[in-house]
Amino acid sequence: MDIFLIILGSICLLVGLAGCIVPMLPGPPVSYLALVFLHFTDKVSFTIPQLFFWLFIGTDTNTRLFHSDVRCKKTRRYPMG
Repeated sequence: MDIFLIILGSICLLVGLAGCIVPMLPGPPVSYLALVFLHFTDKVSFTIPQLFFWLFIGTDTNTRLFHSDVRCKKTRRYPMG
């Protein structure tokens, strides 16, 4: 079971990394899912506060990116440029 979770977590990390570049893939949520998969193995252990911290970082990143995109479409101006 550990090997399956490690492979699944590694695939999710690679997809999450690709999601940071490719707009169609959600990068941070898939990477967080990889952390959760790796947490349930015997090889990697995260504390509950660490998992909540990374959950906050992932959702905060998605929220900021989404709101800046909506703001750009509404005003037809681009931030910082």
